[in-house]
Formats: sequence, C-alpha cells, structure tokens
Amino acid sequence: EPAPAEPEPEPQTAASPAVDRDGDWVVQIASFRSEADAEAAWVAFRTRFSDIASGLAPDVASVEIPNRGTYHRLRIAAFATQADGVAFCEMLQARGQDCLVRRR
Repeated sequence: EPAPAEPEPEPQTAASPAVDRDGDWVVQIASFRSEADAEAAWVAFRTRFSDIASGLAPDVASVEIPNRGTYHRLRIAAFATQADGVAFCEMLQARGQDCLVRRR
C-alpha cells in the first residue's frame, strides 16, 4: 500500500524585505518639484506595485537645492537595515522602477 502523500509546500511568493516604520533606511524612487506630484506618484506606485506595496509608507523629504529650488524626494519608509533597503530596491529595479537606498 503506498505511503500517504506528503502535503504540498505552500508556494513561495517573492519575500519582501522587512519593513520597519522606524528604520534608518529608505528607498528613494523619485524627486519632484511639488509635494502634490510626489503624493500622486505614491498613489501610482501603490497601484503599479500593489503586490509588494502592502505595509509600505511614503516618506517625502523636502530638500533645498542651491540654484535649483525645492525638491520633494519620494521615498519608501522604512527598512531596518541597509541590506533590506537594497534588497527591496533591487526587486523594484528588476521590475523597471529606478531607486536608490539612503539613510533617513
């Protein structure tokens, strides 16, 4: 008599790096002249990457660039370690989204 079949393992989805709202690392995905544009881009990002955007929060940093004005950097917050940020950024780059990892 055949042995009972082993249960099938759960299919593995792409593991998202650990999100830590209080983490020191962010993934910057764009920079805009207006805060409204940054907010609209966040909505577009969440729509485009709905499978991996769950649990992520926007972090908009306004920076004054000499002779150019104020820019609003749209960043994803936050990751506990630089490695977690890099892993997330690499996942985005593989899907056509430019990004860079920065300390908050």
